[in-house]
Amino acid sequence: MATKGKRRRRGAQARANADLGAHIASLGLSSMAEYQAWCRKHGLPGAANKGWQERRDERRLADLDTVASDADDRLKAHIAQLGLASVDAYQHWCAENGLSAGLNKSAAQRKREAQVAERLRADAALLSTRRMTSKPNHTLRRIYEGEFTDDDMPTPLLAKIHDGFRQTDGCPGARDALYAVLRQVEKRSDLLSLEPVVPRFGDEPGNTYIDAMVALALRHADWAREVTDWRPDSHNSRRQFGSLSRHLLALYDVPAFMDTAWFQGRAPDAILRQDWFHGTGTGTNIRKVDGLPIELTKKMAHLLMQAPRTFTVDQALRWTQVVGMGGSEALADSVMATRLGASFDEEEFWVSVVKFLVYNPMLDPGYAEPIVEYIHQQKYAPEQVVGEDGEVTYGDPPHPGFSMRTRKVDALIAAVHEWRGEREREQRVGAQSWDGSGIDPYEEDDADEYGGTRWTIRELTTMKTLQIEGKAMRHCVATYARSCRGGGQSVWSVQAQNDEGVTRRVMTIAVKNTSRMVTQARGKANAHPLGGHRSAWHRTRLREGYKVMRRWAAQVGITVPKHI
Repeated sequence: MATKGKRRRRGAQARANADLGAHIASLGLSSMAEYQAWCRKHGLPGAANKGWQERRDERRLADLDTVASDADDRLKAHIAQLGLASVDAYQHWCAENGLSAGLNKSAAQRKREAQVAERLRADAALLSTRRMTSKPNHTLRRIYEGEFTDDDMPTPLLAKIHDGFRQTDGCPGARDALYAVLRQVEKRSDLLSLEPVVPRFGDEPGNTYIDAMVALALRHADWAREVTDWRPDSHNSRRQFGSLSRHLLALYDVPAFMDTAWFQGRAPDAILRQDWFHGTGTGTNIRKVDGLPIELTKKMAHLLMQAPRTFTVDQALRWTQVVGMGGSEALADSVMATRLGASFDEEEFWVSVVKFLVYNPMLDPGYAEPIVEYIHQQKYAPEQVVGEDGEVTYGDPPHPGFSMRTRKVDALIAAVHEWRGEREREQRVGAQSWDGSGIDPYEEDDADEYGGTRWTIRELTTMKTLQIEGKAMRHCVATYARSCRGGGQSVWSVQAQNDEGVTRRVMTIAVKNTSRMVTQARGKANAHPLGGHRSAWHRTRLREGYKVMRRWAAQVGITVPKHI
């Protein structure tokens, strides 16, 4: 009997210890020492043997601590949101703005304070903007002298000017030159703007008057006249800039289209075209400037100087080339609108295409664009290749040796028509898509004799992906497109990715959406998941893929019949 009594006492003690441990954990503490320290902090006895009423009171006290801590965290976050550093600063700010300096506030009161802070910030920014824009010369001087940082700039225009001065670093004298240009421009013109200047360049970097003035300042060593002597002779901003650039850099006439050289940033090609502007403006024959991408005859040089002012430099060169060879202006406009109007890459070949177009005067100029695109695709565009595993790679162009020699116009036009037809069919196919079934995809990581494998099961929801799957797996799954579009079926691709990142298609699954049942599951060349396969690797992978399919089906609630 004595032994039985001892067992009862030990059992009661264990339950008491367990209850104490649970109680300590409920207070957010992890040990008896922490519990006793917590009790001392709150003026409570640290004894372990307490009644349920005492423990209940302790839990209530801990809840109050949690609430107070959360409230303190929310107060700190609110103070930080207002842009203040401490509670004292917060109370001082509240008093200054006619708000209660108390700390225990409702959500509505704090929302009101956030609105007041936002209004004060907006008022300060507006005041700063007015001060800086009402005295532009004073502001320009302060930016020039380096008084501001990027964060001090209240408007995009001033930020752009600030950045422009930074671009002059490393070029002695350029900062002074830019300051002089900006002061004169602000006084005499409407060129302090961020609007894109050359429509052809759109929002490309460099296409603003500020960028162009930076480019002029970086060439200050070439200036022929003082910028302070410049006076615009037009109210048109493009003409004003043309006048400014010629005042600084030209002693002779420069065609208006060359102004576009200043709106292409500081890339090597842009600097080269700016060199042509300066060379022409100082008397160098345009045929003799360095780096021209095409060969100009005397006739072409004369035509170039008369090219329309709306052209870019590259457009003017291409237009001149076509007209100078004897082509019509209509053909020149069509060629200029192709990729050849913006690039002289591979010019040794492309000039033969230009000659072909010129030497076939009865060819509709409208064919210039499709002919150029067709030839580019055949000779230079990497060909998309779908491998047996379905992976898309890019190989050599279809016909890298494409040549215009002995090329007949009728045969070329026929090839262009065929190519365009194929593209249109591909675009129609690519545009065919449908909503997903709503069944979840699947991923899992596995390891086997081949190493680590990431398995994925993804739904195919476009005609293009069905075609790629069918080509890679050598079956006719693309015929499911109509059923998928109607929502009756869905098609899924089971793929395995190895440790080296190589992904292979293993199996294709067809699911009847209404009954959520697998209707087909086949590997390459319609191989059954549990059947034979000539390749041991494919046989093993296919069976593993079958197991993955069953785990996916169990997870998403799909039935896999026994015969699958």
